[in-house]
Parts: sequence; structure tokens; C-alpha cells
Amino acid sequence: LTINSPANKKKLQFHFNVWDFGGQKVYYPTHQCFLTRRSLYLLLWKITDGHEGVQGLRPWLDNLGARAPGSPLLIIATHTDMLTEDQLDSGYLKKMHGAVIEL
Repeated sequence: LTINSPANKKKLQFHFNVWDFGGQKVYYPTHQCFLTRRSLYLLLWKITDGHEGVQGLRPWLDNLGARAPGSPLLIIATHTDMLTEDQLDSGYLKKMHGAVIEL
């Protein structure tokens, strides 16, 4: 990725490597080869899976904590468009946020 820097009018180049770990258990042993401290991690979970989905984050968090401690991590809820009006009105998002924070 090359972008123009407005501050000094130079072009800045960035190199990205992106891996999708999909979550299939058969590939778990290979994940450790790709986890480094010099990475930004996006941990996605399906919000409609509720507390079970939140608990599914735990192994990923443990693995990242062991293999890449201190690395930046963003936990992202997907499928928010699939939430019902009842879920939205009942504070479901706040409950799920609280469950993630408790991890």
C-alpha cells in the first residue's frame, strides 16, 4: 500500500500480510507459526451466537496471550444486522459487550 503523506509530500509504503484462521480445529496446530508480537489481530465473532460465541473467543485470546503478548487486538462483532428488534430493545448489545469485557 502506498499513500501520500500530506505532512512532507513523500510517499509512504506499507506492507501487509493477512491470514484468515477460519477456526477449523484441524488447523489449530499451524496457527502458532503465524502469531507474532509485531502484528495487529482482528478477532471476529458472530454476535447472534450469544454467550456461547463469546466463550468461543477464550481459546483465541489464550493463544494470542501466549504467543503474541502485548500485541494490539480488536474484537469485532459480526452479523449485527441479523439482530432482532427485541434483542436491540432488550439491551442485548450491552450484555454481549459486558460478556466480552469479562473475558
